[in-house]
Amino acid sequence: MSMAEPAVSRSPDRDTPATAGLPDPYYQSPDGRITLYHGDCREILPRLPEGSVDLVVTDPPYSGGGAWGSDRNRPIAQKYQNSDVVQQHSDYQGDCRDQHSLRLWMFWWLGELRRLANPHVASACAVFADWRNLTCGIDALQMAGWVYRGLLVWDKTEACRPQRGWFRSQIEFVILGSAGCIPRDGRTTPSILREYLPGAKREHQAQKPVGILRQICGARDDWHTVIDPFAGSGSTLEAALLEGRRAIGIELEERYCEIAAKRLARAQQQPPLPLQSQI
Repeated sequence: MSMAEPAVSRSPDRDTPATAGLPDPYYQSPDGRITLYHGDCREILPRLPEGSVDLVVTDPPYSGGGAWGSDRNRPIAQKYQNSDVVQQHSDYQGDCRDQHSLRLWMFWWLGELRRLANPHVASACAVFADWRNLTCGIDALQMAGWVYRGLLVWDKTEACRPQRGWFRSQIEFVILGSAGCIPRDGRTTPSILREYLPGAKREHQAQKPVGILRQICGARDDWHTVIDPFAGSGSTLEAALLEGRRAIGIELEERYCEIAAKRLARAQQQPPLPLQSQI
């Protein structure tokens, strides 16, 4: 670690809620509010206590990257980055499932997350998807016991993926679900989230802008604890931190845990900035 990098805490001495049977955190913030585990969410989610989470915000592998089966054999960098992109990012696992296995896989972890939903608040989940896996995600969400609440649209702006002779590929979706009724109180949040791709600052091929994640995390005041079982480079955890929430992240790839840990340590040292759209 260079001298410019903030120290990364990985083994706090303090006891925190919901640690029984869990591995030691890969990273934990000094105040204990942000925790990142390195491992498979299929092993870690069952160890978390029932009713301990208010909001799920996650961006699982899309298992897309092309309209044909042969595309699944291509490196991920070739699926999700333009050919003229100089910066290349590490591949990640879990992007080669067909529609049947994707639905079953999503059903499993969405079911575990439903068990974690706090029954005393308007618990909800927000799962990123694209057009290829949208119907699988909606099916799996409902099979797992969540109430389907429609979609958010992420408008990536005119800056991305032109397709000559066809429509610009500039939107992705967020599948919304709730664990029960949603009280009609509080503020109204837009359902179209317009934000540039992270661009040169991106540290993961599928990284989402912190700005739209902050809008989701901050939509309700009773969402105190956020979980992301596919934490990647830590965007959801950073958004939760900036919104003053607690957060739990799980990431399978250690190289991305390292990136997320350094990123969160840097964010801890910066004063929170007001949320402003890039557009």
